[in-house]
Amino acid sequence: MRENIREPAFDLLKYFFTSKSTFSFKLGFSNINRDRKFNSRRFRFLPRGFDGIDRSAGPETLYASENITPSRFEINEDTRPTDFYVASQDITAGYALGDYTKGKFRFIGGVRIEKGKQEVSTLDAFSLEPIPTVAKLDNTDLLPSISGVYNFTSTFSLRTGYSQTVSRPQFRELSPFEFSDITGGRATIGNPNLKRARIRNFDVRGEWLKGSNLFSVGFFYKKLISPIEIVVEPTTALRTSFRNALGAENKGLEFEFRQTLASISSRLASLSINTNYTFVSSNIRIGEQDLSVVTSKERPLAGQSRHLFNTAIDYDHTNLQINTRLIFNYTGARISDVGTFTLPDIVEKGYPTLDLLFNKQFGKKEGRWEVKLSGENLLNRLVRFKVLDQPFQVYRRGRSFSLGVSYTFF
Repeated sequence: MRENIREPAFDLLKYFFTSKSTFSFKLGFSNINRDRKFNSRRFRFLPRGFDGIDRSAGPETLYASENITPSRFEINEDTRPTDFYVASQDITAGYALGDYTKGKFRFIGGVRIEKGKQEVSTLDAFSLEPIPTVAKLDNTDLLPSISGVYNFTSTFSLRTGYSQTVSRPQFRELSPFEFSDITGGRATIGNPNLKRARIRNFDVRGEWLKGSNLFSVGFFYKKLISPIEIVVEPTTALRTSFRNALGAENKGLEFEFRQTLASISSRLASLSINTNYTFVSSNIRIGEQDLSVVTSKERPLAGQSRHLFNTAIDYDHTNLQINTRLIFNYTGARISDVGTFTLPDIVEKGYPTLDLLFNKQFGKKEGRWEVKLSGENLLNRLVRFKVLDQPFQVYRRGRSFSLGVSYTFF
């Protein structure tokens, strides 16, 4: 695969001050231009004989170069007509944003205009006159954004906001190129008929802030038009693809709590805890043309959990130049693949993770060493998928660790 990405952008910001208010105005332009050329080649090892070969040996021994002969193994090309595609994306956007503050009130409003073009052409690289399968998206979107904050007291404020965004499919989601996951082995194929998804967001939140301590409770509502879902197709071996639903609605409550432990003891002043819990009610809307395709007519949006919880414990000691963070996350059960043509949905069970980040600095700002250590998924719990309450797939993602050392000269 070869890909080129270009992202030119510029911003212009102007401030206006009066004795009782502040206003800023911002104009901007951005462009994201990507082009990709992708090809895949497939080969099959065909056994012709096993003279002198230990068939119990591992792949690195069985398929050694000395065994690739007409009397042992032959290599045959099995590349498919859909294993090559060229793709391009060009997103040009301009925006204007105003920020007005007066007394206890702050208002931020703006609009963004996006012109998005995306094209993926899949064709047979070995054909002299290939007929490409073309996926093409060409959309212009007007995306407003409005938010406001009112500080009722020095410790309590109310925030509200509304915005519109879009979500575009990836290149490989638009190509009928079929690939298989390394873990699980299930094939996945793109869908050239995908559309971009449009999202409308609304939220309101109350915040109680005292020093660096925070408690907030909020309500949010999200309306999705043509959301992209992962679906499972009843081929000879189960195959995954992508499909636009008619729409979906997500709404729920979010609670956040942040507390330093200095109020308990001065010895704990370097410790703080940050906890967040989100409850989501999700409902999908199925188009008439899909009523005979999808199996579940009433369900949440694929990939959306009902319960999300995370908490982080931070230790930040300025004198010792140490920063440590322990992060726990829990993602509740969710539909991973939508069932089609009577196949049931595949559900991923709830899954906890635990990550650790450690950072230690040595020396002053000029001429300073820094050591970073991280460990991800320390619990390494089983990832479980089920179909109709029966086990479908079970595996472990594994733990990962990294160590980095850097030196700052100035």
